[in-house]
Amino acid sequence: MNNLFLLLAILLFPYNGFSQTIINGNDFGLDPGGDATEGIYKALQACRQSGVKKLVLPKNVYHFYPDKAYEKYCSITNNDNGLRRIGFPIIDFDSLEIDGQGSEFIFHGSMIPFVIEHSKNIFLKNFNIDFDKQFHLQGKVVAVDPVNKTFDVKISEENTYKVLEGELTFNSNGHVMNFQQNLFFDPVSKGVVYNVWDYKIDPWNPDIKASYEAEELGNKLVRITNEVSALPKSGWILVAKGRTINNESRYAPGFHINQSENIDLSGINIYHCGGMGLVAEYATNMTLDNFNVQLRKDSRRIISSTADATHFVNCKGNFKIRDCTFENMLDDATNFHSVYARIVSVKDQNTVGVKLVHHQQHGFHFAEIGDSIQIITPRSLMPKFSSRVLSKHVYNEEYFELTLEDELPSTVDVDDAIENTSWHPNHVVIERCIARQNRARGFLIYTRGKFEIRNNYFSNMMAGFLVSSGLGHFSEAGPVTDVLLENNTFENCSNSGLGNPVIFIRAHIDNFDASQDYYHHSNIRILGNTIKHFDSTIFEISNAENVIVANNKIIKTKKYRELFPNNPEIRISQSKNVQLVGNVFEGFKTPISVYEKDAKSIELQKPLERSKSW
Repeated sequence: MNNLFLLLAILLFPYNGFSQTIINGNDFGLDPGGDATEGIYKALQACRQSGVKKLVLPKNVYHFYPDKAYEKYCSITNNDNGLRRIGFPIIDFDSLEIDGQGSEFIFHGSMIPFVIEHSKNIFLKNFNIDFDKQFHLQGKVVAVDPVNKTFDVKISEENTYKVLEGELTFNSNGHVMNFQQNLFFDPVSKGVVYNVWDYKIDPWNPDIKASYEAEELGNKLVRITNEVSALPKSGWILVAKGRTINNESRYAPGFHINQSENIDLSGINIYHCGGMGLVAEYATNMTLDNFNVQLRKDSRRIISSTADATHFVNCKGNFKIRDCTFENMLDDATNFHSVYARIVSVKDQNTVGVKLVHHQQHGFHFAEIGDSIQIITPRSLMPKFSSRVLSKHVYNEEYFELTLEDELPSTVDVDDAIENTSWHPNHVVIERCIARQNRARGFLIYTRGKFEIRNNYFSNMMAGFLVSSGLGHFSEAGPVTDVLLENNTFENCSNSGLGNPVIFIRAHIDNFDASQDYYHHSNIRILGNTIKHFDSTIFEISNAENVIVANNKIIKTKKYRELFPNNPEIRISQSKNVQLVGNVFEGFKTPISVYEKDAKSIELQKPLERSKSW
């Protein structure tokens, strides 16, 4: 009865002067001072039932609480799976526009603001996303004692924490987190501190108790005894992302887009979320225009998203990312990749049993009937067999079976990798974007397709631009086939102390065979970029063929002291047909040192000096 009344109201009455083609969210009981969650859900259902394609939310501050939120089990690649409460469940929609008109959406608890699933032609614009409580631990170093190897941290008023038996834990919107994944930020630059790895408290080591001890001093002061790493400086900002007892740390991304197409996000700011800003999987055709993951102006928080700003997995079609700012994340700015799964059994002459390797890829869709797959030798990453999927049977989140059109050769075996080669972008354009002040890298490209990356700005603690792949931690897959990196500016990247080059092309290959094809085997062009860098290592190219590095301007800065002054400026290994021509080095020692190993057909300009030692 209620749904019938709602439908009649939509069809018979206009909304605040709008035509019947627009629904006004305020007509569904939105209370800017209360909980807007139920009203938004009703407004979305009204759009679905009436066929109205546009929902307008007049500019205001809207709060979203989990108590009455729509709930579903979410498998979110590269994030954590589970039952999730959702602010805007855009599921099974065809053609919907939501205009926030500059509104603030404030989320409470461990919610996912937007889920777009099995939908198409979705246009969202003009709103900001934030959370009332931060998902990370944050504190300011207020005292340092080099004699006793301790420092005192004033914990943020936003944080609730405990110190028990020397271990520091904190509450992350209902999740109890340990002290793992921590590092220091500079309060002035808002970026990760220079040479931060010297000051680490085993940030990625699961057994960190051996290297630190916490002591409660009262008045939100905690003393950290750190026997291994160098001590921080007073005034620095300590951040810990932490993990739960179940190894979870990414449970509230800003947007999850799954098996959807034609998505347009414009004029949106994500100021904070507990996971990736946006993660898209099996999505087709997207535009991000002025879509920002960044700090709110004058905010005391130092972290925007607690993982990547944007992340695209097995997506296809055309993607445009324009005029976006990605800053102060606890991971990368943008990552495009596909997935290597592992063959765990050969069931018959056409069928393989397959396991998704990393726990944050469990539940990943992986393949549809008709998709093309490739089976890969794990040590060399070279393909050994290709076919198409005839049928798929999913047993659970980790394990499924694929029956293929063609008979498997005898060379296919357990532990081979398998990749879906149908789902990769056709054409990606990333332009006029900013990636800065974050832990990890700028843009990562691990997949086929045409990529044009132009006129962007990078200042990241690790490599600004990374092309890679392998069967390591996340098993992120895919050789690149057509990449243009042109007219970008890189400024003092790779300042973490890890020795990463500014521009890094590689593949994680254990058993390189120069008689086989190279992994990244076509058309990588690095042209006309400006690289301002304080250190030595600029380019590293490994396991690639047909690479042109031309007409770039590389300027030595004095922003920081060199960390690796004896490293060569250019490293080329296990590669073929690499040209370095027309590049200008200012302020560097001459000749520029080029380290080569297992490299063929390398064309270098003078005064570049070939070196065999490094």
